Order: sequence, then C-alpha cells, then structure tokens
Amino acid sequence: MPQTIIALDIGTTNIKAALISSSTVHLSRSCPLKTVISGDRVEIDPLLLWVDVQRLIREVGDGAEVVDGIGISTHRGTFVTCDRETGVPLHNLITWADRRAVGLCDQYNASYTSRIGKSLLWLLGKVTGSSHLTCLSTFDVSAANVHFRYAWVLGNVAKTQELIAKDRLVFATLDCWLVYKLTGNWRTDYSNAAATGLYDMWGGMWGMDWCPLMSVVFGHPRSPFPEVLPSDGHFGVTRVLGNPSVPVCGIIADMQSSHIGNCVTDRLHLKVTMGTCISCSLVTGPDIHPSANTIFPQLAWKWRGEEPWYQAESMTKKLEGWKIDILVSSGLVDSLSDVDDIASSVDIEECPYFVADSPLDDPRKGMRELQDHHSPAHLVRAVLEAHAFTAACLVMELREFYTTSPPLVVVDGGASKSRVILQTIADVTGVEVQQARRVDGALYGAYRVAARGLGIEVGEEQKETTSGRVFESVDGERRNGILKRFNVWRDFSGF
Repeated sequence: MPQTIIALDIGTTNIKAALISSSTVHLSRSCPLKTVISGDRVEIDPLLLWVDVQRLIREVGDGAEVVDGIGISTHRGTFVTCDRETGVPLHNLITWADRRAVGLCDQYNASYTSRIGKSLLWLLGKVTGSSHLTCLSTFDVSAANVHFRYAWVLGNVAKTQELIAKDRLVFATLDCWLVYKLTGNWRTDYSNAAATGLYDMWGGMWGMDWCPLMSVVFGHPRSPFPEVLPSDGHFGVTRVLGNPSVPVCGIIADMQSSHIGNCVTDRLHLKVTMGTCISCSLVTGPDIHPSANTIFPQLAWKWRGEEPWYQAESMTKKLEGWKIDILVSSGLVDSLSDVDDIASSVDIEECPYFVADSPLDDPRKGMRELQDHHSPAHLVRAVLEAHAFTAACLVMELREFYTTSPPLVVVDGGASKSRVILQTIADVTGVEVQQARRVDGALYGAYRVAARGLGIEVGEEQKETTSGRVFESVDGERRNGILKRFNVWRDFSGF
C-alpha cells in the first residue's frame, strides 16, 4: 500500500508543504518566509515560523485518511540558541545572509593566529596525506559560515552565558528547531550538522561528531549541540495533526534534498541550482576531496547503516539575489512566459553584456556595450545569457578540477524554466544539460527521504518521471559565436 507523506521545504524565500504518495502530489500549499531585514540583520522570527509551518501542515494533512510520516528540507546555515529545558528561543533565527559577524570574520582572517594556523595545517596535511587538514588550510571564514555568527551570539546575547553555566543552552539549526517544536527532541541530521562547519564530516580522530577543534579555535562550548541522526532516522513523533501521532522520519538540507528529489544521486552526477544564488554540486560518492578555489567539500547524505556520501560544491556571489522576475518589474517584459521567445527574436551577436554582482532595480544599469539601438529584447537576451554564463563557469570549474566530464548535468531552480538559459549552458560547456522536471526538487527530496525512513525505496519507474528536456550543444558558427560572447563576458565580469 502506498505511503502518504507530508513533505515540507523551508527555502530562502518561501515555505512549501505537500501531501505526496507514490511521487504524486495530492495537495500543496505555500506561503512567503517572513524574513526580518534591518541593516546587517537578516533574521526569521522562530515563533512566527512555527505558526506558518503548523498551518501549512494542517492545511495539507487534515483531510487525509492517514499520514504515515513527515519529511523536512531546510536551507542551511540558519540557527537559533534556546533554553534546552523550556524550549524558549533567546533571539530570532539568524540566517546565512546575516552580516553582523563580518567584522569578526575579517579580524580573524587577517590575524597571525589564522595565518600561522593555516600554514601548520597545510604542512601537516602534506606530511600525513590528510585531505581534511589540507582543506582546513585553505579556509577563510565568512559571515555566511556559522562559526562567527555563533560567536557573535555568544558575545552579544547575555542570556547565553547564564544558560551555558547551567548546561541548559542548546544550539539549534533551522531543521532542529522545527523537529523540537514537532516532537520535543533536539535533533538534526548529518547534512545540516555538517553544513554548519562545526561538525567533523570527515570522521577524524574523534569520529563523526561536533568538532572539538572548531570549538577551541572559535571559542564555542561543545555541550549545547544537538543529537545528530542519519537523514532517514527516527526524529520523534508529532501530534500536530492530532491523534494518532505521526513520525518525523526524514530530515535533509535543501541542496542535498534537491539532488535526491530529482534523482541526481549517482557518483559524478552534477546539478546546477539557479535560485536566490547560482550554485553547482557534484556527487563524489564515498570520496571526499579537499577544497580548491571556490570548490569545497560537503557531506551529501548519510543513511542508516551506510557510509556517508559527499559532494563537491561551488557557488558564486555574482547575480546573488537576482531573479528573472526583475525583467517583469523593470518593465522589460510583460510576463515571464514570454522571455524565451523575446530573447530568441534577436541576433545574439548584436546584444550587450549584462554584469551585476548585486541586485539592481533596473537591468539597464548592469549593461556593458549598451547602445541606443538596443531594444528590450536585446537586454532580455543579455540577462538570460549572464545567468547561463555564470552557471557554465561553475560547471567547467568542477569538471576541470575533477578532470572528468559528468555524465549528467541537471538544472533546477526557477531560472531552469528558460530553454535559452539551458541551451546556452550546453553550448558553452559542451555537455548535455537536462532540465529538472521538478523545479521544487527539494520538496520531493524531503518526500523521498521520509519514504526511505519508512523503509520504502523509490523504484526506477518513478526515477524516470524526473527526466526533463535534454539540451545538446550546437556545432559550427553558432557555437563559436556563443563562445566568443562568453569570453568577452568573462572579461567584463572578472569571473
């Protein structure tokens, strides 16, 4: 009998919930994620988030005859500290985009402690052959990393020190907060724990655990961290739908979840996500590789009774925060459904070049070689090309680093709906590019992980349903023209 699962995805901008069985969505609901932005502060009210999550779960689940389990996917690097006994949060959830720790990061990266430490780690890595130490030797902390945002909280939220002294402080990732509210347990999974940078995903001398070295370097107490389980583990049961209780049986980080949701899970399979930022991730299987340039290793998933699998990730701040929707708000197009036809109506060699490291209210401000005769269609084409060129750079970087041509490149995220973008990625890289049929891959990933937690394996016939349109590189003069534009754009953008 098919199992019915509520899948929940907490993205950067939206919360989505769906009632799914046999990979078929029976009912779905969504609402905006209420983010509080003030100066450098980028936060989420944890109590308001819980209200929205409860409402969406009940909206999709109340009419179901039975709900067998709940799976949750969340964006990474967002956390809150709480009183372990009462569950009361000491502050809002601090997101990965929060900038209050920038000063601490810059101070540490420029310090002699950091420089000497990285030199010693590099030397030890070479002597011992440890990719873990070599990776750490190349690491510069940023505000997007949890390390100094957590240090900022410990230094600026007075109640934390009082609770540390009483052994009552708990550090909770976004998923851990939701698991606690659903089940009463402070638990997270391996993928979300590893994404904090505070967890030893290598399984070194202290095994896979919260890393004591990170606690020493960044001054974090080790006691507040939650229990870590496999992604398909048993996180507890919830009565959010009343009786009977429902198990929370799947937790996974969003980038990993979108891999699983679109079945991009075999070794050397590569996925590009074109959402709030553009990122690229390559499944490396049980092998973990050191970081290089903008490439860094990450734990992909760990199932019960199995060894962990890893992935290599690369992302860029170029076009961060950009969305194709801006083409509508700026008046260049009336509807997003028209962008491909509009972009295809002009000669690519006559278009300007679009370069923007941050969101602009008008795409015209990011144009290079803009001329009076350029029409809105030329500008639309330039914006789509910039997204494709950015993604192509990440794909090529990973391919060159691993000296392999990936057998499969899948693109998901909102911009993956554009055939112009996907064709351009294929033309620049020379690799077949597949459009993810499921743009909401992370939501389906949460479903698949929870199904696995219930002992259900997704069959090959269901994997086939995730296959979207395939784009192949063109030959001849057209591709030469695209590559020429790509090289000029790289000069303009500094990529």
